[in-house]
Amino acid sequence: MNTKNGHGASSSSDEDELELAPSNHNNTKHKADIKHASHHAKYQQIPSSQSNPIAPFDSVDPLNIVKTAIKIGYKKAQSTSLSSFGGGRIIMKAMMSGAYLGFTITLSLYARSLGWDAVAAGLLFPMGFVMLILMGNDLATGNFALLPMAYLDGLRKDKGRGKGNKQSTNEYRVSIMDILVNWFVVYIGNFLGALLFLFLVWGGMTHFGGRDESKYSDYKDVLCLVTESKTLGYKSTGGAQGWFAALFNGILCNWMVTMGVLLAFSSKSTIGRIFAMYIPITIFITLGFEHSIVNLYLLPAGLSYECDTYNTGEWWIWNQIPVTLGNIIGGICLTGLWYYFIWSPKLSL
Repeated sequence: MNTKNGHGASSSSDEDELELAPSNHNNTKHKADIKHASHHAKYQQIPSSQSNPIAPFDSVDPLNIVKTAIKIGYKKAQSTSLSSFGGGRIIMKAMMSGAYLGFTITLSLYARSLGWDAVAAGLLFPMGFVMLILMGNDLATGNFALLPMAYLDGLRKDKGRGKGNKQSTNEYRVSIMDILVNWFVVYIGNFLGALLFLFLVWGGMTHFGGRDESKYSDYKDVLCLVTESKTLGYKSTGGAQGWFAALFNGILCNWMVTMGVLLAFSSKSTIGRIFAMYIPITIFITLGFEHSIVNLYLLPAGLSYECDTYNTGEWWIWNQIPVTLGNIIGGICLTGLWYYFIWSPKLSL
């Protein structure tokens, strides 16, 4: 039944409320109690970190790791595409990556010259990888996995939306040319950065060749031993066996390096990302696998410090070329395509 007051007829919902609160006095008191309780609860809320516990290192599931890798692959391809080339900025970022790896491989060799074993010295090297990833720099060996993932994802989206949809093609297509241009630009940038660091560290350590060699002979001995094994070690085996050994060591290396790139997306916290990246990078450097960008610093360094055991031709034929090809194969086949095909059925258009 409706009742009237000075403001007009009440609704049926008002009537229900009145039945729950038969008097104005009690209703006013009831509202005051609710207001007081709400005000009190405002300051007694459980912190969000307790009500919604955060997983260790704020981890990201594998599907979203792959999604992030694809997204970054698109951005890296577009950054050096012929239509919107940002070459100067990308080369600068790539140079820093080459330099950082030069810093930490020098640190590892210096530790070896002080008597550290290979495992302990290997724990120092991932610092350079961590720095370049956290600063968003470009590393060719990482792009060997990321850009093919973006390319395949573009093909999948074009197929799913229909070949006649020009908008989807323009929006998602990463071409083979985009990939090759990016790899070339970043590889050259990495090389320039490695050479820049080499010039600075050689000048500082040897006083531009004028310092008594005994002051740095321990470091030079380790450097020459490592660089000789990376060139003449394969040449001494000879033929296809030596060349393919370098290729296989390049494949194994970039399998782990590109895993380090993907694991960099596995956490939203800095400490979680560092820990995740550290694992595969420590594995490859400790086992002595071949990284083409590291070798763009190490092998010119052996020549600069006058190791006199190999020449430029031997460097490229027996190491740089097969190792670079191995890095490409390992990045594409054992990380990029592998994880893309595992998770692509769960990717949306």
